[in-house]
Amino acid sequence: MVYVELIIGSRNRVLMWLCALAFLLGARVVNAQQDYRHYHQQVLKVEDQIMLENFDSATVLYHALFSEYEFVFQRDWWVGAQCAFISGEDELALKWLELGMKAGLEWREIKDFSLFRPLKKIDDWKSLEKEKADYRREYETKLDSPPARKMEAMFREDQALAFKSLFRFSENKRNKFAEEVFAIQSEKHLQEIQKIIDLVGVPGERMVGESIWLSVMLSHHNGISQDYSEKDTLYLKMKPELLQAIQVGFLSPYVYGWVEDWYWSVLTQGAENAYGMLNAPDKVQQAEVNINRGRVGMRPWENEKRLNQVERKYGLDLKLTRDL
Repeated sequence: MVYVELIIGSRNRVLMWLCALAFLLGARVVNAQQDYRHYHQQVLKVEDQIMLENFDSATVLYHALFSEYEFVFQRDWWVGAQCAFISGEDELALKWLELGMKAGLEWREIKDFSLFRPLKKIDDWKSLEKEKADYRREYETKLDSPPARKMEAMFREDQALAFKSLFRFSENKRNKFAEEVFAIQSEKHLQEIQKIIDLVGVPGERMVGESIWLSVMLSHHNGISQDYSEKDTLYLKMKPELLQAIQVGFLSPYVYGWVEDWYWSVLTQGAENAYGMLNAPDKVQQAEVNINRGRVGMRPWENEKRLNQVERKYGLDLKLTRDL
């Protein structure tokens, strides 16, 4: 399969890339002035208040966070709106849902979420519904950038080949397909992702509007086989830039943790549990897992269970297993 280089082709395509480069480099300058390590620490403080069922305090903390940072991860608009609603701040909840829709939240998810049913009686809800198409178009401008289109196209290729692997019914056949067929495409994809990183930064949620494209392709690459991971250099070269991307707001720490867990799990045949994303750590592993999580701004592993209990009690959706 022939893969088109990022900056070759028609003159129009080159101009589009240059425009995207200018825009995204400008975003990088802004990011350099804001340390997202502090952002993620503040989110952890919000979650501490949620675990204590202090939704008023969680709302106040989120309000301060949203006022401070230019870019807010989609998940935080969603969780913030729930905290505001439970605190009786209906208008604030709807405002944060509006901003979340501009960041990619889907109207169907909001409309069908049982917690928000009482909001449907408010005039601002009707305004939100009326403007939903405009908010979606604003979000989709991110999806129309050259990096986003490139990432989506590679993601579709990745999914198509991953689907074909399902029809290899023995483990030996799946491993052979992964190492001899999937690996070739995956290497080309990582090389293309590296080109995007070199030009404009890590193509995560802030840049391209989606984190799933990057997380799935990197996870699939790291999941090829133990033998392949022992020899691979493409992902290892990218790792320091992924860590830097967390610091400047281009990548969620949970995306990094997910991708790293795949790497270490496959490399050590399940002996190493780095972030507790794929499998629950045992008592021996938990201390190391929490150290690793703390270094990148993830919540302690045991907080997952405590937050899940609050979810069930109040009918929340904190997106604990899909922070990607």
